[in-house]
Order: sequence, then structure tokens, then C-alpha cells
Amino acid sequence: LKYQIHGDWTEGERLFRRATQCNPGHVPSLLHLAALLRFAVKNESEAENMYRAVLQQLPNHVGAMIDYAAMMYDSAEQQRRDVRRSIDKAAELWGQVIKLHPNHIDALFLLGRLEFRHRRRLKRAERYLGRVLAEKPDHMSALAIFGLLHKEQGRFESAQEAYERALRHVGPHSLSLLA
Repeated sequence: LKYQIHGDWTEGERLFRRATQCNPGHVPSLLHLAALLRFAVKNESEAENMYRAVLQQLPNHVGAMIDYAAMMYDSAEQQRRDVRRSIDKAAELWGQVIKLHPNHIDALFLLGRLEFRHRRRLKRAERYLGRVLAEKPDHMSALAIFGLLHKEQGRFESAQEAYERALRHVGPHSLSLLA
């Protein structure tokens, strides 16, 4: 954490690499190194190796599945490379999380967003997002996508209601999410 606050990623990377050399199977070190490699060092291929190492040891590690799938999804969106394969793999991992934890809000939301934005499976997206909103009725991002989905379906009153509910939860910190 000290390295995140001060921005000294090289020292953090050095320490996590040393920890994984001493104990190659140490899951927390692998996950911290994966996150550092992904966000600070911008080395997704090595981060992917760390996530795979965790999932090889613990195939049902929810945090690793969520983060690895998010990395694949983000990478596909940003670079437009292997989009279909990355989207399918992300959906598979988030689906596994939902099988393990049926009400996992992040996995339900991310899979609902993926179904809406990339696969255009509106009924599936609506089911996943509906489950998110059943558990967390003030989930602003789910409400916003729900509004878009209903607008596309011609359900304008429902879309407006979802938008209004989302706007009730907008604070100064979240205005950029609407842009």
C-alpha cells in the first residue's frame, strides 16, 4: 500500500517478485504482483501469467477470476484484439463466479454489461442486471444500463424510471461516470 500511495511501483514490484521467488505458490503475492503489473507497469501478459498461476492452484478463487476476466474485457475493449475470444473468456470466468456465488454483485453486473454491450443479448442482460438491482437497488451503473436497455426495447417509461433512480445516486464524485 505504501508504494501505491507514493507511486514507487518499482520497489513494490521488486518486493512482490522476491516473495514469489521465495514461495512461487503464495497466492496473495501473486495477486498483488498481477495487479501491480496490470495497472502500474502495464504488462498484461505477465499479469495474465500471475492470474493463471493462482487459478491453477485455486480454480475457484473468486478474486482472481473477477480480476482476470476484467483485465481480458478491458484489454479487448481498448485494443480491439482478440475481442471475441477475450469477451468469451471473461464471460466464462464471471459465469463461474456466479455458479459459486449466485448473488455476487460484481460478477452479475459485469456479465450483464457484457451481454448488453458486446453480445446484444438483451434478455440475458436484463436478467443479470435485474438480479443486481434485486440485491442492491441503488446500483447506479446497473440502473444506467437498465435504462439504456429499456430504451432500446422501446420501454421508454421504464427507461426513464431507471435513469431517474440512477440520477438520485449521483454525487459530485460520480458525474464522470455519466459522460
